[in-house]
Amino acid sequence: MKPQLPYSKISTIVALRHRLKENQSTFWQRVGVTQCAASRYESGRPIPRSTLLLLNIIYSDRDKRDALIAFVRSWNAVPDSSGLLPWFQDKQIVRRTNSTRIGLADTDQVVE
Repeated sequence: MKPQLPYSKISTIVALRHRLKENQSTFWQRVGVTQCAASRYESGRPIPRSTLLLLNIIYSDRDKRDALIAFVRSWNAVPDSSGLLPWFQDKQIVRRTNSTRIGLADTDQVVE
């Protein structure tokens, strides 16, 4: 069963950052996100699921963090036929992957 992410909405994430009295750069740096990307996320751009998961592991309380880590360990890092790990399967990622593949196929056909 997939655990709930306490920080899955940008409003909740921004509220946490303000409660911790941290600027964007400091807060998001712990997750490996630049200030520029943080600004885009806080302005409404979608946050990648991998970033959300890491943010929740870093900023959640111990019980929620342990549940998330146990969930990640349960994957055994075996991708399915789409090449994605179970938790990262969403239409946006698959669509981008398919677009990229289609774009490469078109380029290969032109080169041939």
